[in-house]
Amino acid sequence: LSLLSRPWDLPLERVRVPVRFWHGDADRMVPVGAAQHLAAATPGATLVLCRGEGHFLILDRWAEVVRWSVA
Repeated sequence: LSLLSRPWDLPLERVRVPVRFWHGDADRMVPVGAAQHLAAATPGATLVLCRGEGHFLILDRWAEVVRWSVA
């Protein structure tokens, strides 16, 4: 909670590498708006909104994330 309640010392506007965020639209822990905000604040970032998936979508999508990361 401490990390969420204060500004991050991370200048997203200076990111110059491809970034992709994956977020489940059924996530009950982190609202979709948080992922949308991060994607909008990061130049060139894309947001993959995963329909019907929740907070732990990485357990099912890890291979997709790794493939994208190494490409």
